Order: sequence, then C-alpha cells, then structure tokens
Amino acid sequence: STIFVQDEVLNHKVDLGIGLRGPVDKRLTQIPLGCEPYHLFVNSASELADRKEITLKELKEHALVMYPKGYLGRDLVDDVCRQEGFELTTVMEASSATSLLQLVSAGGGATIQPAGLLRQNPERPDIASIPITGPTPVRYLELMYYADRFISGSQQQLTNWLIDYFNANIGQNSHDG
Repeated sequence: STIFVQDEVLNHKVDLGIGLRGPVDKRLTQIPLGCEPYHLFVNSASELADRKEITLKELKEHALVMYPKGYLGRDLVDDVCRQEGFELTTVMEASSATSLLQLVSAGGGATIQPAGLLRQNPERPDIASIPITGPTPVRYLELMYYADRFISGSQQQLTNWLIDYFNANIGQNSHDG
C-alpha cells in the first residue's frame, strides 16, 4: 500500500519506493514523479455520463461509492470538500479500487478516483470518466530511497526509467508543489 511506502523505505524493508508524497524527510531522497487529478467515474448509462466536466459541489445529491474514511484517497476528496464548506454523501464503501469500479459498473453509484485508474482498467468500457473542475482533489506521487544508500548502476537505471515512465504516463506532471 502506498500509505506506508515511506515507512518501508525508512525501515530498510524496501530499497526504492513509489507512493503518495509524504512529509519531507532529510534521511530520504524524494523525487517528485508528477501529479494526477481525480475524476468522477459514472456508469455509461448515468445521466451524468455525457457531462464534459463537473464540480464537487454538484455531486452533493448523487449516490457515491468511496473508500472508507481513513484511506488517503477518500481523505483527499473529503478535505477538498470540507475546505469548500460541504460534505459528500457516500452510500457504500469498499476498500479496493476493483470493488469500487464493479459497483459503478453495476449502477451502484459514482466514485471519485485518480484519472489514470481507468487507463489501468481498460476492460471497463461501461464507465465514463468526467473531469472535476473548480477545487479538484489531486494526488502527488514521488519516488523515494534512503539518501545515504549506495546507488548501483542498475538502480540508477531503474530510477531514470521510472521517472521517464511517470513523466510520459501521468496526466498533469508537476515537479513542484
């Protein structure tokens, strides 16, 4: 899970990690890999499916299926809504992206997920992705490894390949923020 990647690297359980941007830690080399906005995913038969964009506020009255509170993706969405002075209504919670997509496919509600999730699940043509405008949840990814660790040539090659891969495959790349 990306939630604990930083701890895994710090505890020497893994040499290299990719996860959500965490607090700056002087013991780590942290390389931004880009950022990815969240989109609304709806069943293709939904009245929302033809929308070109939508705001979070417009979703207040819609049935949403989301991760449980405490999951980073859910907390990210809730934080943006809270800053705007409202909460979204979640009708069902599921702890995996696969389950959330199955619920959307079955017409059980809509979900707010990273835009790239559907690219990773091309077997879901029955789900439409709608960009969120206005205040938008965005996840920031980073590559991290122990700062004082010797970096072999192959690890440096892998690091460079990962940076190139994320630059080419994540929507709005950003190496700031």
